[in-house]
Amino acid sequence: EQVSPGDRLIRLADLSHWEIRTEDLTELQIDGIVPGKSVEVTFDALPGLMIPGTVERVRPIGADQRGDIVYTVVVEPDGSDERLLWNMTAVVKVEDR
Repeated sequence: EQVSPGDRLIRLADLSHWEIRTEDLTELQIDGIVPGKSVEVTFDALPGLMIPGTVERVRPIGADQRGDIVYTVVVEPDGSDERLLWNMTAVVKVEDR
């Protein structure tokens, strides 16, 4: 079968190690969010599930999102759940803001 340049042929994933990315924290919200900061992660699809985690890194370069400058924050969850699936919506609550 022929494919066009740029077509995705395969996607590999390590589901034993999750990473959660927020991509909507504005420059007004990012102050105080640093690596090592504790967070709580909940999931829209899994009510009642809360997984603690830690901020792993903050991308130092913001991106323009409809006029707002937003930053990507990568969170390392402290656990997992067999019900988690790729691209589920997560809410990250930063503790002690």
